[in-house]
This record gives sequence, C-alpha cells and structure tokens, in this order.
Amino acid sequence: MGVNESVLFNQDNYALGILQSLRANGFKITVENFGVRYSSIRHLNQFPVDKIKIDPSFIQHMGQDDNAAAIIESVIRLGHAMGVSVTARGVDSEEKRAALAQVGCNELQGPLFSNALSEQRVTTLLASASPPDGVHS
Repeated sequence: MGVNESVLFNQDNYALGILQSLRANGFKITVENFGVRYSSIRHLNQFPVDKIKIDPSFIQHMGQDDNAAAIIESVIRLGHAMGVSVTARGVDSEEKRAALAQVGCNELQGPLFSNALSEQRVTTLLASASPPDGVHS
C-alpha cells in the first residue's frame, strides 16, 4: 500500500495507528515521493514502513546535477541502514538504470521499462499471460 508522505506525516498519532493496523493485517507500507516535502529521518524511523520511493524529480536530474546523485545515493543508504527497500521512480535511460543499480537501489520504475498502464490494459495483460510451469488453473 502506497502512502503519500504528506498524508502520513501530517497526522502522526492517527497515521501511526492506521499503519500499525494495516501491517498487522499483512499489508506492506510504502512511502511515495520520499524526500520532496515532509520527510525526515525521525518520521522514517517512527512509522512502520517497508519501502520508500524516491521522487522522479531527483532521478530526472541524474547526470546533470551532482547534488541529485548525492541525494539519491544517501536515500538508498539510509533506507538500507533502516531495513527499508528503496525504489527509484522515473527511470528513463539505460545510464540511469546502471547508475542506480551500482549504488544498490532495490527496484526501478519508469518509462525505460514501461509507461503507466490503464487498469483495463493490466487486466488484459494478466489474462493473456501463461501461468508459470507447474501451476494449473
């Protein structure tokens, strides 16, 4: 379940109770757009999250701005040090994919792999997919 950081960090006690309940029921919690508005290490440590997603605005400036690369690498290290998976959003080139892989980013999303798909397109793709070997419907 993805939670935008502004919703998460504006209502600490209320949000914490909801997140704890969701996790107790098996949901994985992701902080979307990490590092853009309200994020802080205190918040990341306080709330039970499983993943953070680096905002595409940082990824967009990779290769053009040394600070963007430093911020991205720092977020990845921070996430790993806290036992949180890190996803980079907005990956649009092979060069960015390779650089993110080199610094240990766990997952990548963006137009390099696929543009956003409609619900109907996802349903069609899943319906046409063959089940893995040994799985019968």
